[in-house]
Amino acid sequence: MTSDPANSERPNDWTDDLSVGVDVIDEDHQAFFRLADLLRDIIGRPDESQDMLVETSINILEEYVKGHFLREETAMAAAGYPLLAEHAAAHEAFAARAHQIAQAYRGGDKEVATAINDLVRRWIVGHIRTMDMQYRGILTNENVDDRPLAYLTAGEDIQTDDWP
Repeated sequence: MTSDPANSERPNDWTDDLSVGVDVIDEDHQAFFRLADLLRDIIGRPDESQDMLVETSINILEEYVKGHFLREETAMAAAGYPLLAEHAAAHEAFAARAHQIAQAYRGGDKEVATAINDLVRRWIVGHIRTMDMQYRGILTNENVDDRPLAYLTAGEDIQTDDWP
């Protein structure tokens, strides 16, 4: 955290009250905040590599969204979570909006980079507080796949205890 008052104690920063009680999901959520911080820093320091760094951040966000949503939805399905369809629809709406902004950026509208940062922060906080908290106690450290997101999105059945 910086000493800049505009950046301190923002309502859209990670705080412990956003914990859903599942370590790997909390870590995923915290990564969204770190990615938003990275994007904010890139936008705030324009230089010749800014476009490439924003594009890389967008690519990371798109892959991270895919993996994290898959992690949550797979665990919800396995647990028989009754609000899975509603939750998945919210995920799809966010992914579609993020993709729309990313496409605008890739199409030359460089001003939308700030919109991506704002969308991630605003949406993730609201989503955690309203929707994710509803599965608290249903999803647990024991019934959520904690493998790296790359394994989940690749569809491979690789167990982390098989790692050297």
